[in-house]
Amino acid sequence: MISRISILILFLLPISASAWTTVSGQSIIKLPINRLVTMPTTRMMQTGLTEMEFRFEPEGILRFGGQFGVFQWLTVGLYYGGELLYFDYDKLTLKEPPGILIKYSLCDESKLGPAVTLGIDTQGWGSYDKKDKRYLFKAPGLYIAASKNVFCRCFGTVGMHGGINYNLLEKEDDGDPNLYLGLDRHLWKWFSFAVEYNLAVNDNENANYSTSGGYISARFRFQDRNGWSLEFLLIDLASNNNYTGKETRAIRFIFPLDFSYY
Repeated sequence: MISRISILILFLLPISASAWTTVSGQSIIKLPINRLVTMPTTRMMQTGLTEMEFRFEPEGILRFGGQFGVFQWLTVGLYYGGELLYFDYDKLTLKEPPGILIKYSLCDESKLGPAVTLGIDTQGWGSYDKKDKRYLFKAPGLYIAASKNVFCRCFGTVGMHGGINYNLLEKEDDGDPNLYLGLDRHLWKWFSFAVEYNLAVNDNENANYSTSGGYISARFRFQDRNGWSLEFLLIDLASNNNYTGKETRAIRFIFPLDFSYY
């Protein structure tokens, strides 16, 4: 019974976020994460480093793109994709607008304070409805995020994240600002886990999509020290989304490219 409780605590006290760091004389692994599950963290790309991403979601959805570190304090990204991408002999038809990412670092993490970033992310999750001009799970939009790593002798380094976001493009049915928070933790060098709670107060008025309890989501990540990772995502574990009525599953593959110019 004790061993089962210990394992449960390890999984419920999720994950950390940036490379080898020494805390209290102990070496710990801190691989950066750019999203908890669907919502952003404060992680910035190193100058000249690109991170490519492929996402496979229900209903034949494929999204791909990447982030690029322009400076240590500025990251930009672009994403394409959509439901049932149509490949013709002379063109590729995309059924949704491209996703744009711009992230600016306001301050770095310190011993006492969190890292804080200001950004905009227009890439949502799930199918895109052209009529309603929205994703199944809305994009973060304009946001300010904070992240702080806390070292605990019992459980290692735990990353704590939170933020407030306001979606400028998907506000026709609900234009309220929104809040989210989450935790992440590396269990081993090759495996990490994260949980996220998106309050979704900007999505509780549309009868077709709305949620009254927000979205609880989880991410399982298998990674190597070179930055390659394979993620399995479970979005809306409580099945609060009226459109699906159950959790949404997705797979994300990430790999880095180094275009350092300094």
